[in-house]
Amino acid sequence: MTNKSKFHGLIDKLFHDKLTEVEVKEAIHYLAEDKNSVDLDSIMKEHWEKNKCQNTLSEEDFVLLLNKLHHKINLIEENNRKLKNQVHSQRYKYSRTLGILTRVAAVLFIPLLLASILIVSDSLKNKIENTKMAYFEVYTPLAAKTHFVLPDSSVVWLNSGSNLKYPTSFSKEVREVYLSGEGYFEVKHNPDIPFIVKTDKVNISVYGTEFNIMAYSNEPLVTATLVAGSIKVEENDNGNSLYVMPEQQFSLNKTTGNHSLEKIDVQSYTSWKDGKITFNNESLDVVARKMERWFNCKIYLDDTDLKQYKYTGTIEMETLREILELISLTTPIKTKYKKETREIWIEHK
Repeated sequence: MTNKSKFHGLIDKLFHDKLTEVEVKEAIHYLAEDKNSVDLDSIMKEHWEKNKCQNTLSEEDFVLLLNKLHHKINLIEENNRKLKNQVHSQRYKYSRTLGILTRVAAVLFIPLLLASILIVSDSLKNKIENTKMAYFEVYTPLAAKTHFVLPDSSVVWLNSGSNLKYPTSFSKEVREVYLSGEGYFEVKHNPDIPFIVKTDKVNISVYGTEFNIMAYSNEPLVTATLVAGSIKVEENDNGNSLYVMPEQQFSLNKTTGNHSLEKIDVQSYTSWKDGKITFNNESLDVVARKMERWFNCKIYLDDTDLKQYKYTGTIEMETLREILELISLTTPIKTKYKKETREIWIEHK
């Protein structure tokens, strides 16, 4: 059997993923020889003409073959790096082999892809689509906070009861994440690829900055608080957009659709990531919702008139019972606490 015929057989085995380790080395040795390189294109063309009408490739085989081809090329690349301290001629031989093997994968893959248009079902297309758009999802339970790093090295803090969905790797055009709840973002600067935080009501676009977004589903307001740099806020319902500067906060009333932009004390709205809960002249119902998330409890207001009471202060190490006692001392209310179910009732004295 000639070398060309033998290699033709190796290619056939490669197509069906039946190459042994010894045969892989034989194929590499054959391709590394200058005199044999001219045979590659003709061998691949002959092989494709022979097999193109055989609908023997299943959905699973198609994906598996593609993955294994790339895996084998990666192994060759790794071996090539390990050989960098060997003699020049040997490095050249393996470097050239890697380039040829890459062509082998390309020649194999292109006709396979064309054939798959006819023989691959819609379910495979969905699998490939889902693979390209794979996502991670981080959920922070009540009474907890989460701190993690995104694929582009941006840093995120998630507050209690929040959820962030993001791709396993960002595209070259945009860095998109999806937030429900509250998050603090330190975005890695990249002037060419915008970073966009999408929420139910607004989208926040930046290129590199620090900001806080509060977008809980049970809160009447969506807020975006800027620490440094600048952000663009776009309202989903009407497409209106504006820019927020440092120490400014954008607020959107989800009921009326009205928005505002005002200068604020940034620390009051970002201290949660440092283990503090801050009230800034906030009504009792807002305080109650914050405490529900912070302590994983349920708070009931006995009367809507209780919402008139306002509170200002910062809580750091206090327990839930201590906070309730402080509230009772400063306003004419009393509380009932059912420890077994973590339920609290607030009513007038």
